[in-house]
Amino acid sequence: MSRTPGEPVEYECEEVLTWPRHVSHTVQHLFGTICQNVPLTVGYVSKRLLKKGLFRLTMLPTDFEILHDDPVYQFSQVKNVTVVCSNDHQVLVMKFRFPQAVNKTEFVTLDELLRTSNKFNQHTEEEIRRVYEEHCQSEKSAIIEKLRCTSPFGFPVKRSANIIPESLCSSCELIVQQTFHLECDHFVCTLCSQTKIKCQACNKDISFEVASHDEDKTLAIQTSAVVCVACEWDGLTKEYSSHLSSKHPLLLTPVIEDQPNLDCNTIQISRNGTCIWKISGVEFIKHNAVLKKQASIYSPAFYTHPKGYKICLRLYVNGDLTGKDAYISLFYVIKRGEYDDTLKWPFNLQATFTLINQSSIDNENGHVVESCWPDENLPCFSCPWCDMNEAYGFPQFCQVGVLKADSGFVQNDTMLIQVRFEASAKETNAIPSHGTGQRARDQEHVADDAGEDIDTLISA
Repeated sequence: MSRTPGEPVEYECEEVLTWPRHVSHTVQHLFGTICQNVPLTVGYVSKRLLKKGLFRLTMLPTDFEILHDDPVYQFSQVKNVTVVCSNDHQVLVMKFRFPQAVNKTEFVTLDELLRTSNKFNQHTEEEIRRVYEEHCQSEKSAIIEKLRCTSPFGFPVKRSANIIPESLCSSCELIVQQTFHLECDHFVCTLCSQTKIKCQACNKDISFEVASHDEDKTLAIQTSAVVCVACEWDGLTKEYSSHLSSKHPLLLTPVIEDQPNLDCNTIQISRNGTCIWKISGVEFIKHNAVLKKQASIYSPAFYTHPKGYKICLRLYVNGDLTGKDAYISLFYVIKRGEYDDTLKWPFNLQATFTLINQSSIDNENGHVVESCWPDENLPCFSCPWCDMNEAYGFPQFCQVGVLKADSGFVQNDTMLIQVRFEASAKETNAIPSHGTGQRARDQEHVADDAGEDIDTLISA
């Protein structure tokens, strides 16, 4: 039966939630106690072992990693531990890392937890999802804050009478950083002037060669008033970038996690051409690659800019082609997107990959960085006629040794890959001879039994 907040709860054993952030009363009433970290949880349970009967703990994967090594975890009074994972991939990773823990511990996704429990009504479910999403957004924002991301092409804003009509790009509808004046007398941002075939306001052809940068209009926009799209902040456009970067970094640079979730219909949109791919369970991914159970993984898809190209990344942690068994191979893939009919083809944006050294994020020389320019003669860059084109990038991006557990590139079994798309050097007639990539091998990237190895490990 469902319960309403405030209704008394009778516990078979005490429910203890470990959660790093404040939660609402709606969530609090589901648990006997809420602790903000594992040491507080351990301390609470230890002091009450003789006074209480049994304990049922609920926590996040990072907290379980700490609890697993604490003697309290082995106490018989700790009857069960539920670890709430972000997706199915993380569930498999946790089972791989802690195969002996499954007798006492249940690794579940949030959706599975809500689906199988009968103690949540609709209001409570919505509140739990909100609290969990708040936690995920906080973790992603922390990643962005550590990295130096490029300036946005434009800014999302609340519509206001104070906005200069020409300040909005007629294509992506962002307030532009640099204004380009088209032959049709409309205005677009820098990227849309190079990637769109027609003006979205009047449907006339766009020619980058004849589009002119309007310095006076750009200056007028910088001194105009705007209202933030995500909060009540208001100020000048020239101050808006700093506000977004500090308060709402995910509006500019999306962070995508792990592998595609088939149940997720939301596609992230970049507003500066940059996206961060957070990959957890590196050891599990390496294990499957070496055993040839899953040679590569794909990232969730994202858009390079509003109404732009739909892209995903493809990673071989044990190498592909000339990088097999010795290098990490990294590629990007152009997918069929919603706005393909309005975009220029073949694809002409430069791609820059960065494997982040998390132990020295401020030292840009410590990262692995490679850039490649599109080859318009390859089918990789034509408008997709099926779900996705062939992958293109680097078979020898970097040596596999950088993925050792003690390296700065992998921390907490997690690696970070940044990709940035920007106007191709072709527009400046300066394509370097070394700035080319290669196509990936066309093969099925996952075997049918990729997940079966987990059950074998657990039962062994």
